[in-house]
Amino acid sequence: MRANSKISPSSLPITIGDYIFKKYLCKGGSSEIYIIESNKFKQLYVGKVITVNQRNMEQQWKSFNSEITALSHLNNPNIIRMYDHFRMSNQFFVILEYCPLGSLSDKIEVNIGLSLTQFVEVASQIISALSFCHAKNIAHRDIKASNILFDLYGRAKLSDFGLSLHAPNKMLQNSFCGSLVYTAPEVIMRKPNNPFYTDIWSLGVLFCVMLTGKSPWTAKDQDTMLQQIMRAEYVVPDSAPPELVALIAKMLVPNPDDRIKISELMKNELLFPQNTKENKIKEKEKIIIHNAKSLYSKHLSIKPSKVNSHHISLASSSFLTHSGTNLSYSFRSKSSMDNIQMTFVEE
Repeated sequence: MRANSKISPSSLPITIGDYIFKKYLCKGGSSEIYIIESNKFKQLYVGKVITVNQRNMEQQWKSFNSEITALSHLNNPNIIRMYDHFRMSNQFFVILEYCPLGSLSDKIEVNIGLSLTQFVEVASQIISALSFCHAKNIAHRDIKASNILFDLYGRAKLSDFGLSLHAPNKMLQNSFCGSLVYTAPEVIMRKPNNPFYTDIWSLGVLFCVMLTGKSPWTAKDQDTMLQQIMRAEYVVPDSAPPELVALIAKMLVPNPDDRIKISELMKNELLFPQNTKENKIKEKEKIIIHNAKSLYSKHLSIKPSKVNSHHISLASSSFLTHSGTNLSYSFRSKSSMDNIQMTFVEE
C-alpha cells in the first residue's frame, strides 16, 4: 500500500509503496527527478514526480498523461523505458529506466562538440528512436541535448515525453511548445504546424550543437535570435564534415514541407552505412529477379507462373552466364537464387 506522504527533496529518504526515494537529482520543468530503488527487485530507477497545483492543474495533468500514453506505446532500445506510473494525492509519479551516464549535455564539450565518431554513433541512435516514434504516430516535440540520456552501456535514450503528442491523423496542431533554441520557425510564428516536421527541425539544431558545442544562433538578444531562426541563419564551422553540413542544411529549412523526412534520414550513408548497403542489395536483387523472369520465358518458352523447380534448375546456368547479364560474385550466391525461385509458383 502506498503511503500518504508527499515527496520533496527535504523528505528523503522516504518509501512510497515498493519504492525508496533515495536521492534528489534535479528539477525539470514542472517535475522533480529522483533516484529510487525498488524493494522488490533491488534495482535503481528514476522517479519523476509532478506536483499539481490549482493554477496549472490542467496543463500538468496533460503533460503526465502525454508521457505515459507515449511511453506505453514505445518499446525501443533507444527510448527511455517506463516501468510504472501512479497518482498519490496531488502528485503524479512516473517510474523510469535509470541512465547513470548522464545526458548528451554532459558529453558535449563547450565550443568543441563531439568527435565525428561520437557524432555518428549518437546521431544514428537518436534518428532510430525518432523514426520509431513517428512510425507509432508520436511526435516528441521537445528534442534537445538534455533530453538524450545514456544508459549503463552507453546507449543513447530519447527521454522526457511530457510534451509529446499522439497524432494518428497527422493533422496540423495549434499548440506551441518546446525550448526556444530548438523551436521551428512555424511554431515561433504561431502557425498551425505538423509536429513531425518540427521534430526534424529540432533534431537539426541538436546536430549543430553536437558538432560545435554551442547554439547555432549567434544573436545576443531574443528578438534577433527569433529573426535568425525564422530565416534559418545558423552557423556551423568551415571545419565541419561537408556530409554533415549538407545533412543539416536539409533539416533546417524554414518551409516545413521542404524539410528532409525521417525516412530519408534513415537512409543517410554516413549515419546508416549498413541500411544503405542492404537497400542497394535489395534493389539489385529486384533487377536480377526481373531479368530472371524474362530469361526463363525466353529460353524455355514457358510462362513465369508455370515455371517449376526443375525448369529453374535447367535455366539457372544459362541465366548466370548470359552475355547480357553483368553479375558480381556476391549475386551468384544461393540466397540470390533462393529469392529468384521463390518468385515462381509450382503448379
